[in-house]
Order: sequence, then C-alpha cells, then structure tokens
Amino acid sequence: FARGGGGDHMALLRCYTEWAETEYSAQFCFENYVQLRAMRKARDVREQLEGLCERVEVEISSAGVGDQEAILKAITAGFFYNTAKLCRTGDYKTVKQQRTVHIHPSSVLAKRPGEGEEDGEERE
Repeated sequence: FARGGGGDHMALLRCYTEWAETEYSAQFCFENYVQLRAMRKARDVREQLEGLCERVEVEISSAGVGDQEAILKAITAGFFYNTAKLCRTGDYKTVKQQRTVHIHPSSVLAKRPGEGEEDGEERE
C-alpha cells in the first residue's frame, strides 16, 4: 500500500479503499496482514462522519484516491500545527512553533538502516 507515495495517510487510504472494494472482506485483511478489527473501526468512524455531515447538511464528496494532491492539501490544512520542515541539520522543526519533532519509526517515511546510503554516501 505504501508504494504509491504520499506517506502514511495515503497508504492507509489506499488500504481502506481496496478493502472496501472487496466488500469489507475478512479474507482481504488476512491476506494483506491488516487487522480486521482496526479496519472495522475505521469504517465505523467513516460512517459516523458521514452521518454527522448529513445531519448538518454538509455536502459529502470524495476526491478519490487518484486525486492525491487534493487529499494531501486537505490533510495538510487539517494538521497544519503538526506540519514540519526538514532543516539543514537533519532535524525536523514544526512550521508554526519551531519545535523539534521526529518521524515515528513505523512510518513509511522513516529511514530504515542502510536505506539511502551507498558506500557510506547518502543518495540524492
């Protein structure tokens, strides 16, 4: 799921979308090493959000997984205070408050040992 780029949120969206295309199959979760319980929780949250939008008469629309730029813009707007830039020192600092933060080790953006290095040099 992480091969399409866009980070963890896009990887999770691709996973959820593929699961939905299988009509929420437990077999899909088993074959792809995904926890069925977590996927069901995500579906429940999505249904709750849809219900809330309908109740307050907010039009529901979907950009679809194919429109990655629109989705990433929405995520960035929603998580602005968590947005960070890579500094020259190799540290990440939040844009708004200049706090040093780190990428979670389980993130698809985290560097694995030996990744990005070749003969002791970093790749560009």
